[in-house]
Amino acid sequence: MNPIEIEPTNNIDKETPEQKELLDDVLEHRKHVLLVMSMIAEEIQVKGVCHDWTKIAYFDKFYDDVVQRKKVLDFKERSWYDIHTRGERHHLNSHQPLGVNLFDVLEFIVDCICSGKSRSGEVHRDYLKFDDPNLLVDAYWNTVDLICENVKIKEKDLDE
Repeated sequence: MNPIEIEPTNNIDKETPEQKELLDDVLEHRKHVLLVMSMIAEEIQVKGVCHDWTKIAYFDKFYDDVVQRKKVLDFKERSWYDIHTRGERHHLNSHQPLGVNLFDVLEFIVDCICSGKSRSGEVHRDYLKFDDPNLLVDAYWNTVDLICENVKIKEKDLDE
């Protein structure tokens, strides 16, 4: 995630802010929200670009795994499965990565929908269930922390 800096606004905290000052704060706040939402959108795009990178990086193992599917019916028992699910943060029904966040959850949802629709024409909702009931709560708070870590307040110039 590329950190961003936002301008401090505090006119709203004045006892009686000037109307123009208050409007300026509101407009600045809107700009801040747009910057953070753009940062989030960029992070989601990176997830899309990097999705299933282990299938490419370990393509020979992946190919062997696909070929083995008739011999070893349980895909979790195939050699490549562990590489893929541990190397990719979005396999949330296999494991919860350290610092799981809502970006991981979104990639998981999109992956399950695209896989289901393209392979069978339907989404298998059982694949979208989590074993850990706290996963979404953890993902929520980890996302809050991640965004907080990447949004800084610009320091005022001493010359101003």
